[in-house]
Amino acid sequence: MALSRKQHNQIMQVYQDRRLFHQLERNRREEEIRLHVPMFQRAEEELQSLRMSRAVRLLHHEGDSREALSELARMKELEEEKKSLLRQNGYPEDYLEPVYDCPLCHDTGYVGQEKCSCHKKLISGVIYEGAGLPVSMKDDSFETFDPEVFDDTEALPELIRQKDLRLTQRQYMLRVKLTCQRFVRDFSREPGNLLFMGQAGTGKTFLSTCIARELIADCRQVLYVKSVDFFESLEKKRYGGAEEQEEGIPASDAYTCDLLILDDLGTELTTNYTLSKLFSILENRLLHKKPMILSTNLTLNGISRVYGDRMVSRLIQSFTIIPFYGKDIRLKKGES
Repeated sequence: MALSRKQHNQIMQVYQDRRLFHQLERNRREEEIRLHVPMFQRAEEELQSLRMSRAVRLLHHEGDSREALSELARMKELEEEKKSLLRQNGYPEDYLEPVYDCPLCHDTGYVGQEKCSCHKKLISGVIYEGAGLPVSMKDDSFETFDPEVFDDTEALPELIRQKDLRLTQRQYMLRVKLTCQRFVRDFSREPGNLLFMGQAGTGKTFLSTCIARELIADCRQVLYVKSVDFFESLEKKRYGGAEEQEEGIPASDAYTCDLLILDDLGTELTTNYTLSKLFSILENRLLHKKPMILSTNLTLNGISRVYGDRMVSRLIQSFTIIPFYGKDIRLKKGES
């Protein structure tokens, strides 16, 4: 998904502001030197005159004349004289050289025809601002994933009962982390969908955020929304006036973003309208192979009761279902 016009303009404004700031600073420095080092200005005026003369000579193919060579020698002398004057008056030699936030692109955003690394960083920042990730989880990433917060004393009874696996919560979550990292790695080649199921505080939102941060760093458009907030926003727009139409989460973004993360599915007020919208978004994204991550505290039976068997069928068919087991790690953090 390409940047919106608003996002593009926001980035270009950053570069324009940078260039203006540095130009104003350079003008200030030139005025400072003009006032405090008058000999510098005279050397600069003579140098400019010689450059103009040389340009005329080159235009008339007179670059090898004795006079032209003499001018070149004088120009070099003047350059050295300017540096010497700056040093003598306590200024660095490059005091009047152009200054850029990014020396690679000179604050244009491009190196040749390619986006500069600073441009990509700005894109990621703009996307992050609009992604809606929880402020409380702004520092969460795969690097901050701490397996120590998960219980490692006994095997999960659910895994023993359902899959005949003897894994502790910690061992199991390390496997889930690898699955999430593989989802990021394969995002461009094999887009898929994830369904996180489990009780609150077992790591669903944390890992969703980790995935989002990795993809945003790769300039992918990510939209993270709480289910209750998203559908409440749609209901307000449906019945609200012009002011409400401009507020809330744009429904179009849910269709077009590179990754949609719909958190806490099942907490929203379910109406025929919200059900219709949910199915519309799911079917449209599946049709166009646009990945999703859904998280819910509901079981498949619970999803069936709220959304019907059709929903469960689509999830089983099109999503990798990842159950989250064990104790609420937030309670464990509180105890420690």
